[in-house]
Amino acid sequence: MEKHQDPKPIKNLEDNSWNITLYHFTILAFSAASGHYLKQTVRVHKHKLLRFQNVRHYILKGDFFDFPGIGYQLARNRVEDIELVFIDALVRTSEGSVIYDSILVDYELSSDGGLNFICLKEAEKRYLKDSFGLSAEDSAADRIKRHGIPEHLFMIKYSEIANLNFSYYKPATHEDDSITAVRVA
Repeated sequence: MEKHQDPKPIKNLEDNSWNITLYHFTILAFSAASGHYLKQTVRVHKHKLLRFQNVRHYILKGDFFDFPGIGYQLARNRVEDIELVFIDALVRTSEGSVIYDSILVDYELSSDGGLNFICLKEAEKRYLKDSFGLSAEDSAADRIKRHGIPEHLFMIKYSEIANLNFSYYKPATHEDDSITAVRVA
């Protein structure tokens, strides 16, 4: 016996292909708009219930400036202007205390509210002891002896970090089309 395929479903699809495409596009657009709106609602931080439980995320991104009652507001800039986070990480080693200066590239938050590691780009290290015992006549180059780290990315486990200092920057374009980083806060 031969099975005969009913042509009505195929004809129905052909006749309604525009309606089907419009339906899928509408669902996609609505989902994208809803997701964007909900993300912005959570990022506003006005409702503590909607914030991430790990506050380190907001510090690492600079979003904490938008928290109500933080006591420190950005006078001339917005949180959305922050595109670059520069970190000074103080790490205690067997050789002494080391400061790593670098651009924050990535980080991983832990499930217990902590931080697992930070990932830095173009890191430079300097020993804290090199900054002490110099006279006022010494040049700035003599005061801070920096050692570039040749790797592309440098990771530091948070458990090894004694202290972190953050600086937030935005790009600025000049008349000669050069781009520099301008401190936001």
